[in-house]
Amino acid sequence: YQINGIANRTTIADGNTWNHEHIALLGRALVSPVKKAHRIVRHLADYVLVWSTRYGNMWGDDIAKSPHMARIGGSVYKDIKPEDFYQDQNGKPSEMMRKSLIYRTVNFRLDPSIPQFPPDTFEEVFTSKNNMVRIYKVLR
Repeated sequence: YQINGIANRTTIADGNTWNHEHIALLGRALVSPVKKAHRIVRHLADYVLVWSTRYGNMWGDDIAKSPHMARIGGSVYKDIKPEDFYQDQNGKPSEMMRKSLIYRTVNFRLDPSIPQFPPDTFEEVFTSKNNMVRIYKVLR
């Protein structure tokens, strides 16, 4: 809702969305591998904004919330297996999490093991100086 008010941009999920299927679709996009996620997101948005506090040694960011996204997405889309989307006790992501759009957008360029985005999918357009806010343009 703050993005809507300040930037005059429509948001897909603002904490006040009541349509479960709509939120499940967003969850599906965020926990899917990048190419699959792009096929969904390109019809929904022009930009993807992610919130990360892990590079400031705080852990309540979008990665911490992402297992909930997998559960919500999996409640509607049966191809999503929430039990396969997790971080272990040492913070190592599962294979599914490591390939996901949410994990890749939070960690891109900050974790050297994260590869470039495939051509014509997503382009980083803003990262705050403390790496907490990251915005990616959805390429068509």
